[in-house]
Amino acid sequence: MTNVTSPKGETMERITDRAALAVFCLTVLAAAPVGAGLVAAFLCAVICAALSEVLRRSALDYALCGVWIVAQIAAPQFVFFYPQIAYTLCGHGAYIPLAVGLLAALARHPLPGLQSVMLTLAGTGLALLLRLRSGAVVRLRENLGRTRDDSAEHALLLEEKNRGIIQNQNTEIYAATLRERNRIAREIHDSVGHLLSRAILMVGALRAAPRQGAPGPMLADLEGTLSAAMTSIRHSVHDLRDDAINLREALQSLVRGFYFCRAELVYDADAELPSALKYSVLAIVSEALNNIIKHSGATRVSVLFREHPGMYQLVITDDGQGLPPAQILDGRGMGLENMRGRVRALGGSIRFKTDNGFRIFVAVPKEDGAA
Repeated sequence: MTNVTSPKGETMERITDRAALAVFCLTVLAAAPVGAGLVAAFLCAVICAALSEVLRRSALDYALCGVWIVAQIAAPQFVFFYPQIAYTLCGHGAYIPLAVGLLAALARHPLPGLQSVMLTLAGTGLALLLRLRSGAVVRLRENLGRTRDDSAEHALLLEEKNRGIIQNQNTEIYAATLRERNRIAREIHDSVGHLLSRAILMVGALRAAPRQGAPGPMLADLEGTLSAAMTSIRHSVHDLRDDAINLREALQSLVRGFYFCRAELVYDADAELPSALKYSVLAIVSEALNNIIKHSGATRVSVLFREHPGMYQLVITDDGQGLPPAQILDGRGMGLENMRGRVRALGGSIRFKTDNGFRIFVAVPKEDGAA
């Protein structure tokens, strides 16, 4: 993506400069008698300036300037509008022709003595300053456009990387869920299968026993075995649901496995929470703990998750040195931008504070706005 200063904006800068030079030239004419030659010189200056701006041909500009310098020698009235020609020559860096035209203007100026010298030098100097100013403005606009484009490209790349990180984290969480399902499947095979096999053997034993002497204790044992198998199946099927992840237990596992420094968890929420919220909270806490290991010299970490009537709150606090505020604001931290993306997806807000350690405040509204 490349952004170049628009020709329209550059042209407006030159037109503004030429208008300022025209005002200067007309102000100088207040000291000169108005005649046909002066009007002709004014019209020729307007035509030359218009041709230079519209056609934008360097060869034409040099030709017009050469003709104008010769015209100054033949008709001194042309000297009053030499700043317009000087402006064109400055744009091409033609300083030798500019000096020749200046000498011709000084030699043929209609006004007497020192006044002619001062006005000629002032007009030529003004033309030079305006041309340098407009060139600097155009260069600044070009640099600003390139900077904006580079920033936009950087933001797009960063957003794409963040999406990839979030997708990888979701994949890891889902893989952990699949591993948990496999574990539950093995439990069903081992425990429930064993109980059902035992029940089948007991039924076979009952069929082999005399009808009138079927023992009551064996029936009671069979009933208990089948009830235990049914209970185990119900628990296993419940655990296979997508929303069966227990956020409290998952956070406790993260905190217990954090050996970098002392960590504590405060959990105050119902068991039934949206799956997207659970995944995001786990990913944010995991990312925060990893950042503490990499960037902080913390000695204590606190993780708080609390359910309020209209929102969910997550606060992660450590007493380490944290990150520089500039790094937080410009989004250079991939982990922080990842957190921002997850919270935005939930419609919530996230804030970072760096005084007396590092704090992460997350607030996610409930979908129905109530408990």
